[in-house]
Amino acid sequence: MNEEKIIKGYKVFNKNLVNRYNFKFQVDKTYEILGKLKYGNNGFHFVKNLEDGLRYFDAFNNDIDIAYVESQGEVVEYVDDYYGYYNLYVTSKLKILKLLKREEIINIMLNTDVYRIIRFIQGFKLKKPEIDLILNYFPYDLVLTNIEYFQFNDKEAFVKRKEF
Repeated sequence: MNEEKIIKGYKVFNKNLVNRYNFKFQVDKTYEILGKLKYGNNGFHFVKNLEDGLRYFDAFNNDIDIAYVESQGEVVEYVDDYYGYYNLYVTSKLKILKLLKREEIINIMLNTDVYRIIRFIQGFKLKKPEIDLILNYFPYDLVLTNIEYFQFNDKEAFVKRKEF
């Protein structure tokens, strides 16, 4: 059974808050759908962990927007154990609270753990100062290897590090 609950999270968009279906959203506006909620089919999708939203957008080759959002209606949670994605939601009523600036996105991710920062590195094109900052917060070989592989397209990065 679906239940109404307020959950705050993140929603990723194409540039200018346009979703994958070419619908433009606005900050401080609430959107509502009718009908049966179904993850992947009907409702407004969002994630609890910012990096999980990157799964659906190519943030390496396209400009994207990330908004801080709040569900205000019925919610269905989806878990994809196979790929390790949790806290994926669809709601009948979604408010766009704030469009996040790039600095805010990086700061949110710096306050996570090493596993989440690695997933972020794998899905978000970083600038050199951002990479330096991440390495300052997460000075681990595994983080560096993921940066080399995903950010610099070094397909030999994992081969070079024998401990993996």
